[in-house]
Amino acid sequence: MRQNWNLRELFTLALEAGGTSLHLNSALPAVAKTKGGLVPLTEQYLTPDDCEDIAATLSTQAVHRLKQESFYGLEPGICRYRAELYRQRDVISLIFKLAPWRLRPLEELGLPPNVPELLQARRGLILVCGPQGAGKSWTLAALLDYIHRQRSVRSLVLGDPLEFELEARLGMTTTQSVKQGHWEEALDQIEFSDVDVVALDDFPVRRTLERALELAEAGILVLATVRNALDVSSSLFELWTKHPAWLHHSLRERVSQALQAIIFQKLVAGMTDQEKFPATEIMLASPPMRHLIQEERFIQFYNSIQTGLNSGMHTLEQSLFELFRSGCIDEKTALSETRYPDDVRRSIGTWRSRD
Repeated sequence: MRQNWNLRELFTLALEAGGTSLHLNSALPAVAKTKGGLVPLTEQYLTPDDCEDIAATLSTQAVHRLKQESFYGLEPGICRYRAELYRQRDVISLIFKLAPWRLRPLEELGLPPNVPELLQARRGLILVCGPQGAGKSWTLAALLDYIHRQRSVRSLVLGDPLEFELEARLGMTTTQSVKQGHWEEALDQIEFSDVDVVALDDFPVRRTLERALELAEAGILVLATVRNALDVSSSLFELWTKHPAWLHHSLRERVSQALQAIIFQKLVAGMTDQEKFPATEIMLASPPMRHLIQEERFIQFYNSIQTGLNSGMHTLEQSLFELFRSGCIDEKTALSETRYPDDVRRSIGTWRSRD
């Protein structure tokens, strides 16, 4: 007899356990992935038929496909999720990346206080970068929500799949999930949409960067997330290295002129298993930084961002030190999450010597 699995209850159990994702696999219990590891949520084990039934409630088409299927969904009042369905040895497995039902406003994300100032721009390109699972999509949603709370604009959100929907605010927001391979077509339609702001969630850089730059150059504010970046300089480097070498120079020139700012973020563990805090690196497109981009002098980025603290820039190392000083993370975490542990260690030592 098949077990009647209730996704709503499983989502609730996963969130109560501090889970960021829910994993459903045959011959295993339902499992939540937390900062502290994998936590079983049920005593019962799922069967292949159970996984098929759960998948069928989400997407009847996915059940009959061998390829991976991903899409965004809502469980009203509980959570928002991104579902990944895939087959392994002809048995369906499911992964749900979970986020709270209520989208947190920008002011509650723990980002630097100067981030709202970046959104005063009416045109150009703002990138949100970071590794997978760093919360880039939710930061993108918060940035767009903040814009709509400040002024009346028409915006368009594209994603594959789209991971969020915004509440009604000033102006209008249109959301559209983009199927793989159809990004160029979706972006080509924007010029006929009369939009002020375009948000691109996890857009494929190789195929769509030039189109995104055209929108920014045409007077549209483009917000975009870039995945698997290590820091600000690697985020930029990835933009044109995925293109033919003969395009690199022109792309560097165009990016340097269109870019407004880059927000790099990663989530670091707090003092308890359920706490996570964003460690950030922010680069503003000042004239000196534009020049470094044009010349591809990335080796100078770190020092330039570090010395630009008074203008609103800061490095990941400076952010980690501030998290340590405020008691959000311990010294071990601060040192393990940095590229330059000596810089963080030096800042901590100087701070302690003043006490």
